Amino acid sequence: TKFLKKFKKTILKNIKKNFIPIKKREYKIEKDKYPIIIIFDVPEVEKRKRVWLRENLSALRFSMLQKSVWIGENKLPTEFIEDLKRLSLLPYIEIFSVMKKGTIASEFK
Repeated sequence: TKFLKKFKKTILKNIKKNFIPIKKREYKIEKDKYPIIIIFDVPEVEKRKRVWLRENLSALRFSMLQKSVWIGENKLPTEFIEDLKRLSLLPYIEIFSVMKKGTIASEFK
């Protein structure tokens, strides 16, 4: 019936949208010109997605500065950004390119 087809389509769409790969992906690792800082604040209800994000940042050879602040010298693969979008994580993430290393405080010494 029409109702069952619509119901099935909705269920499949939600499953696909909320699907989280069990293990980290194998993204291509490529050096970037500048370091990248990634800051995120993923809500507790999205805990599995947050764990997935950390595992994949680690696989991309990013280092944790704080639990939700990571730094790395590799490019973020297009597939990784697409996965963030598919998992609806982009609203919780800020990505910065660092063009000058060091701290502002060092300029005042």
